[in-house]
Amino acid sequence: MVEPHHIHVLGYIALASPDLKTFLKSFYQYQPLMQNFSKFSYEILEEEFILKWTPVLGKNTQLSNEVLVSGLLSILNKILVRDDIQPLALAFAADAPEYKDDVSKVYGCPVKFGWSALEIHLAKDLLDAKIPTHDQHLQHILQQQASAIVKAIPDPDPFLMTIRDLIVKQFNQGEPTAEKIADLMQMSLRSFYRKLQQLDVQFSEMVKNIRHELAKHYLRDTQLSLVEIAFL
Repeated sequence: MVEPHHIHVLGYIALASPDLKTFLKSFYQYQPLMQNFSKFSYEILEEEFILKWTPVLGKNTQLSNEVLVSGLLSILNKILVRDDIQPLALAFAADAPEYKDDVSKVYGCPVKFGWSALEIHLAKDLLDAKIPTHDQHLQHILQQQASAIVKAIPDPDPFLMTIRDLIVKQFNQGEPTAEKIADLMQMSLRSFYRKLQQLDVQFSEMVKNIRHELAKHYLRDTQLSLVEIAFL
C-alpha cells in the first residue's frame, strides 16, 4: 500500500528522475530526510546492486526492517510502472523471527538473519530502467528543496530529524506550531520543550532556519519566478 508520496520529497524526486540510477544517487544524498537511525550506502557489482542500512542506534527490529524493505519494493514498482520487481536476496539486521521460514516465501528470494546490516540485493539492469514521469525542471526544484532541508539542521540527532520532517509537512497545512508537532509525536508540550532544551535548540529557530534555507535556495534558482518561489 506504500506510495511514493509517503516518503514526501524523496518520493517526488523519484517520480521526477529520468532513471533508477539517477534516483539512487539522490536517495543516497537525501536519505537522512527519511530516517537517521541507520547509515545508508549502496554498492554496484557486475550482476547486481546492493542497498545497505547499517544500524547506528542499537539493533533494528525485524518489523522495522520488513516495513522498509516492503515499502521500498512497492515504491520501485510504482515509479517504474511495474509489478514484478523482487529482490535477488535479503539480509536482515535483526534476529530471526518465529516465522522465519515464511519470510523467503513472501519476498521470493533467499533470506539471512542476524546480519551486520539490512541488505537488499537487486538486479543491476534495474538501474537503467526509465521512469515514465520524468520531469527535469521539477526534479531540479525538488532537489533544491531537499538540499535546503538537509542543510537547515545539520545536527544528526534523530529527535531533531523527526521534528524537522514534521515541520516541513506542516508547511503545507499552515504555520507549524510546537503544539502541533508535539501532538504528532505523541508527547506533552512540556516534555517536548524539555527535550529541546536538553539539546539546546529553540523550536522557533528551527522553523525560521528551514524557511530561510528554502528561500535562499529558491532565490538562487534562475528558472523560478518570484510567484513560484512564494508558492513553494
